[in-house]
Amino acid sequence: MTNERTDTHSISSGHLLITGATGYLGRALLTCVVPFGFSKVTGVLRDRSLAPDINGVHWITYSELMNDPGILLDVDIICHLAVPRGGNNEAELAKSVNDLRRILNKASNSGVSGFMFASSQAVYGVSELPWIETAVPAPITSHGWAKLACEHLVLSAQNTTPTMRCINVRIPKVIGPGTRFRMNLGEHVHSLAFAALNKKVVRLNSSFMRQKFDFIDLRDTASILHEIARRSPDNWPNILNIGNGKLIDGAQLVAMINEVSIEKYSKSFIFLESPDNKKKRDFGMDVRLFNSIFDKYIAREMRQTISDVFDFLNYQSRLI
Repeated sequence: MTNERTDTHSISSGHLLITGATGYLGRALLTCVVPFGFSKVTGVLRDRSLAPDINGVHWITYSELMNDPGILLDVDIICHLAVPRGGNNEAELAKSVNDLRRILNKASNSGVSGFMFASSQAVYGVSELPWIETAVPAPITSHGWAKLACEHLVLSAQNTTPTMRCINVRIPKVIGPGTRFRMNLGEHVHSLAFAALNKKVVRLNSSFMRQKFDFIDLRDTASILHEIARRSPDNWPNILNIGNGKLIDGAQLVAMINEVSIEKYSKSFIFLESPDNKKKRDFGMDVRLFNSIFDKYIAREMRQTISDVFDFLNYQSRLI
C-alpha cells in the first residue's frame, strides 16, 4: 500500500490467522503482514512439507484447523482466503461452503474478534452496473453462488456472535506478479503478455474488445486486506467493494499490452479479431464506500501492473 498509516483503533499486535496462505493472494498478503508485526501470524496450508520458509510465520495444516477444537483459542483475526482447488467444481465448492460454516462456528466459540472473508465481484452476476454493496446479488456461475452462500454464513455468524465482527470483502479480478502466479481463464493481462513475449498470434472476438473489465493489482489487494486486518473490527462495514474504480475495455487492454511490449521488448502484440455480435457481461464495482474509508489510498496504474507482469514473465522464462 502506498499510504500505510496507523489507525488509532489498530490491533496489529494481535494474532492473525490466514487460510489459503500459500496461494496467489495469500503469499502476497504475508509479504505485507510479516514486516508490520502482528504478535503472531499463522498460515494455513494443505501439506506441512510444502510450507515456505518465511521468518515470523507459524504454520498449521488445514486438517489441524478443521479438527483441533482449541486451534483458534488465541486467534484475534481470521482472514479466510482459501478457495476450492476444483475451481467451478460444484462438489468442491459445496465442501468449501460447509468448511467455512465449521470454521465460523469454531471462531465464534473461541473468542475470535474479527473474521474477514475474501468474496468476489462474481456475486453481482447480472446486476446492473455499477455494482454497489446494497445491490441485490444475481450470480450466474457456481463460483458466484458459492461466494454468496459464504457471505450469508459470515453475516449469520456475526448476528449470532455479538463479540465477533465480520466483513465480506468483494474483490475484482486480481492480476499482477507475485511469489505465486496464475495463468487462469480471466487473467487476460497474464495470458496476453505471455503471448506477446513469445510472439504468439492470439485470436480475439469483437465482443472481447468491447467488454469492460475491473482489475486490481495483487499487491494492492494484499495491502488493502492488511490494512483492514490492522483496524479494529468495530469499524468494519459488513460488505466492502475494493478496487481502483477504473474500468478498461478489451480494446484498451490490447493497446496497452502492445505499447508496453514494444517499449520494453521491441515485440508487437499480434492478434486476429474475429467479428461476432455476442454481448458479454461487463464488470465494474462502485468503490465510493472504499474511498471514504481509505481516503488516501493510491492504486497502481494499470500500465504499471502490465509492465511488471511483462518483467515477471520475462524473468521466469530465463529461469527455465
